[in-house]
Amino acid sequence: RRSIAEKLAQRGFDLESLNAVAEMGSTCAVIQGIKSGVGVSILSVLAVSEDVAAGRLKALRVTGMRLKRFFYLTTHRHRSTSPPARKFIEYLESRHELD
Repeated sequence: RRSIAEKLAQRGFDLESLNAVAEMGSTCAVIQGIKSGVGVSILSVLAVSEDVAAGRLKALRVTGMRLKRFFYLTTHRHRSTSPPARKFIEYLESRHELD
C-alpha cells in the first residue's frame, strides 16, 4: 500500500482521494472482492496469473509506474539454520538485484 501511495503521489494523485470502498487483509481477500464486483485493485502479476489465464479476472498494465516492494528474510537468532533453509538463503542472495 505504501509503495502504491508513493507512486501515485509522484504522479499528483492522493490515495486518500480515491473512492476506496474496502480494505482487505490479504491478497486472496482482495481477489475474491474483485471477483464479487467490489472494485479494482493493483496486485502482483504472480498473484492473479491463474485467474487471468482462466478468464476470471482481467489484468490491465499500469504504464509509467514501476511498482516494487521489498521482502525481508528473518531467522531466529538463537536457532541454527537447517541445510535446506541455508540453501534457500544462498539462492535468494544469489538472485538479489540492486537498483
